[in-house]
Parts: sequence; C-alpha cells; structure tokens
Amino acid sequence: MGNQNQGGTEDINYDAFGDITSDQNGIFGMGGLEPTLKKHDSVKHDIAQKGLLLEFYCQGCGAPTQVMVEYPELISMRYGVNPAVALRGQQSLVEEPTNWQFVPAEQGWRPDMKCPHCSFNICIRIGADEPERHLGNARRRGFVQPQMEQQVSALASTVANRLRAAGGR
Repeated sequence: MGNQNQGGTEDINYDAFGDITSDQNGIFGMGGLEPTLKKHDSVKHDIAQKGLLLEFYCQGCGAPTQVMVEYPELISMRYGVNPAVALRGQQSLVEEPTNWQFVPAEQGWRPDMKCPHCSFNICIRIGADEPERHLGNARRRGFVQPQMEQQVSALASTVANRLRAAGGR
C-alpha cells in the first residue's frame, strides 16, 4: 500500500530510497557501507619503539583513537598476568600500566580505558596469542631490549606463580 496524503490519494512523491539502498549503487552496493563499516570497526596495529600502537575509531563518538601498549605490558600479558598487577610500583619500566583484564569467553585481554574524546569504554581486545607475536616482531626490529625483557619476565612469572598458588588469575 502506498503512502497517502491528507486527502486520501496516493502520494506520487513517495521515495522508497531504492537509489540509496540498492545492491548496485546504494550504500549496500560495491564500495558502499560494508567497506566503510569494516574500516570503522578495524584496529590497525604497528610496532613502534615504545610498544604496540593500536589505532581505531571509537565506537562511541567515531573519533580516531590511539592506544600504546608498552612492551612490559605485553610481556606481562604473555605470562597471563594483568600488567597493572605485575608492574605495580615499577615506574622505571612503565609509568602507569593499564589495567587489562583477561576475558576467558573472548580468549583475549580488554583494557579498562575510556575514549579521551567522549569517555566511552574502549572496545578493543588483544588475543591471548598476540602478545608473543607482537613481541617477536619487536625483537626482530631491535625495539625490545633483552635485559628489560628478562626483568619483566621475572616479575610477571613470579606474579603468575603467586596467582596460580592462590587460585586466581
């Protein structure tokens, strides 16, 4: 049934938005909404001197956002330990470690961070296997110093063993 105006006759100016939603030329067509949504929902990562740089768009406000995951934080995650716990009091390694929680259902780490633009929760994840992969790339590029890695590994391993002994993560 068509759109009707106040006089009860069919409105000939009714627009079903066929040109916008068509499979050929509309937002669902080639080069339309899908690539844009994939770009919006994607996380670009890059190995940098200081750590793993994550670049993405905030799901709250859409603003481009960056998160730097420093190498000591990745080392802690590799051992299955929240960096905020493993690196507490270690300002010489990381000034303010981020609180990353492991989410078993997602098999990944989630940061306790808010968007600096809108205070929306940052919705990124680092998979359980990703810390070692990124650390390997950083080692090959000379960004991870062996002494620092050994020091953080010893800290994280100790904390991981204590948490296991206490029955927690």
